[in-house]
Amino acid sequence: MNRPKLDFYNQIQCYQTTRNKLLIICKDLIVAKVITFANVKGGSGKSTLCINMAAILIRAGYSVALVDADQQKCSQDWIAETKDKLLSKVKIIDQAEVGSTKDFDFLMIDTQGSLTKEMAQFLLQSSLIITPCRVSRDDLVGQGWIEVFLKQSGQSELKPPILTVLNGVNKRSSILAHVIEQLKDDGVQVANTCISQRVCFAETNVNKISVIGYNKTATNEILDLTNQLVSRNTLKVTEGDNVYTVYTRVLKTGDYTFRFLDESGNEKESVKLFVK
Repeated sequence: MNRPKLDFYNQIQCYQTTRNKLLIICKDLIVAKVITFANVKGGSGKSTLCINMAAILIRAGYSVALVDADQQKCSQDWIAETKDKLLSKVKIIDQAEVGSTKDFDFLMIDTQGSLTKEMAQFLLQSSLIITPCRVSRDDLVGQGWIEVFLKQSGQSELKPPILTVLNGVNKRSSILAHVIEQLKDDGVQVANTCISQRVCFAETNVNKISVIGYNKTATNEILDLTNQLVSRNTLKVTEGDNVYTVYTRVLKTGDYTFRFLDESGNEKESVKLFVK
């Protein structure tokens, strides 16, 4: 994974041009790319994916902060007690600090397995929601509840994308192919990479380390998955001789205007783009 240049203004406003009017899509684009791991079914692999993806991002040179919103604090304890050189660079922050993560490239949020007002807040401020899902009826139902909640949120213009990651799978199983086909038929976005059932995930959990470098095949799966996520919902915006990577929420096809503001709120640059 090659780390792209990440430079940001203090504030970026995004507007969509519709019938000669500017419709605000995202008043303030978040500086950190917020990835929330959510499924109302416990044991789906939220913490495991969160921790190992954080390690991959650290290895690639990104700065990563993590919020553990689960009462059991599995991810927080994992990092606090780790001797892993990658995980030791992940910054644990309190939930109250979520709005002040401009010093980090990525903010990972590990949620608990239930729909709460707290989870609702995290979901709606995410750049991307990952729903880890095992090939079981309960996990699939849990994934569906996240979809239903966002549709009923009443904030469709800010609704972040949801990507379902099939976790703990047997890739040679005919059931896996059937589940993927069914999810796609239902309009669910499924990650190209599935995470296999491997003992190394349990072993690294017990030892409070990541699988990165511990198991080559597992490392490659996490790397492939993370590469797919990093490339989602990013725009390259050119200002002068500089190219900036802007992390956005969902932008539908259309013409957009990006206003770059300095710390005083004064406009420094305005760029018009067509998003496919």
